[in-house]
This record gives sequence, C-alpha cells and structure tokens, in this order.
Amino acid sequence: MVVLWFIQGGALAERKKEFDDLVSQLSETQLKTTVVEASMKEEKGILLKECTELEEEDGVVTEEMNKLRGQMDALGKVIAEEEAKLAAVNQESADLPDRLAALQLSLGEAQGKLAPFQKVADELKAKRAGLDQKLLAVRPVIDDLQTKLGALQDEREAIRRDYEKRSSVLRERIEEPPWVYYGDKVRTKVMNVRPSMTGVFLPVGVGSGVKRGMEFLVRRLNPATPTNRSWRFKLKIVQSDYSFAMIMPEFGDQDIPMQAGEEVEMERSGNLAREESENDADTSAVSP
Repeated sequence: MVVLWFIQGGALAERKKEFDDLVSQLSETQLKTTVVEASMKEEKGILLKECTELEEEDGVVTEEMNKLRGQMDALGKVIAEEEAKLAAVNQESADLPDRLAALQLSLGEAQGKLAPFQKVADELKAKRAGLDQKLLAVRPVIDDLQTKLGALQDEREAIRRDYEKRSSVLRERIEEPPWVYYGDKVRTKVMNVRPSMTGVFLPVGVGSGVKRGMEFLVRRLNPATPTNRSWRFKLKIVQSDYSFAMIMPEFGDQDIPMQAGEEVEMERSGNLAREESENDADTSAVSP
C-alpha cells in the first residue's frame, strides 16, 4: 500500500507539473494575444490617420481590420472560457495541448492576415508622397496664374473706370436725338431726278440723321424758279451716304421739273401724305 501510495503521489506530482506547464503556456499565449491586439489597434490608428484622402481603399482596409478584430475578440472569448474551465482541468487536461495548438495556429493566421494590411498602408504612404511631390511641382504654376489673374483684374478695373469716365463725357455731349427731328431743316442738292418725276436721289443718308419713312416739306432755293409752293418728299431707300425719296404728286408745282444739282431745303414733317403705289416705287427706285 505504501509503495502504491508513493507511486500514485509521483504520478500526481508529474500531472500537476504538466498542468502548471500548460497554465504557463496559456498565460504566455494570453500575453502574446494582448500584445498582438495592442499592436493591431496601433496599426489601425496609423492606417486611419494616413489614409484619410483615400476613402475607398481605407474603407476596404477598415472593413478587413474589423473582421480581424472580431476574430481576435473570438479568440479572447475562447481563452476566457478556457480560464473558466481550469477548475475542471483534471477532466480536460488531456485536451489542453490540442487547444493550445489550435489557439497558436489561429494567432499565426491572424498575424498573417495583418501583413497584407501593412503592405496596403505602405502603398498608401507611397501614393501620398507622390501626390505631395506633384503638388509641389504644380504650386509655382498656380502662383503664376494667380499673379496673372490679379494683373488682369487690375487691368479690367482700369478699363472699367476709363469706360465709365468716357461714357459719362459722351452722355453729357448727347443733347439732341441722333435723327433729324420734326421741324429741323436740311440743305442739300439733288443728285439725280427720275425722268418720270416720281423720285429723286439725295446725298443724305444715315450719317446725316435720316431714315426710311421720314417725310419732308421741300422748298426750292433756286432764285430762277418762279414758284413758292412746297414739295413733299418721302424717303424710301436710305443708305449710309445717300437716299432715294418719292415725290408726292399732290404737293409742289409739278409743271416746273426739278433738276439735278438744284439746291433745296428740306424740313422734317409728320407723315401726312398718302401714297397710292409704294410697292411699284420700291421695285423701280434702284436705278436713277
């Protein structure tokens, strides 16, 4: 009995030592897990800080990190459950090495998954550095364009002030309408007379302040003309420096034909005369 008791005591001590070794290994695994989790949190913070300008890539990395963190949380939960079951280690001590190996395998897989994310972070840093270099190269061009823009704005402001000054002076000079007004008189000489005495060509046009449709009372200034009756012209064609006027048949002394080169005085009048064949005059007034 005594020998059996010593033999059982030695076996128990050996099992207790084996149990203590397993507990020590489990503690080391927990410490490694804590270090890995802290390292992952730190790496995650660095990635989030450096990848703010690359939102799409950062979203993918963050999603993967969250998955990995969930796996680590699951590992922590398994470890916590294992710690709670240490009280029944006599029944489960045989399973501890296998479970520890599984935990170590999971930890290795987690560390392996973290490596691609670190590579992505390095690539993002390199992209950021390249963008910073491009920005430095473009900045002088932007500054030069900004300087030119400022000069153009100053020039535009100077032109605007000059325009306002000149337009103010021009507005002050404009005291009369641009057209010959009612009652205004224009002296001129007849350029040519149609043989039918239905119209005349005059050396006055838009530049002289006349326009199509104006009517004038016309007085012949030739002293040899024995008549004081006023004729009436209506402008039908007006160009820049000449015009064609219809002679109203019911006005003036039609028996004394008007001659080319004859001087006349035209006074702007209201449109009182009636015309019977304006369309015919328009089609035939092109040639003298």
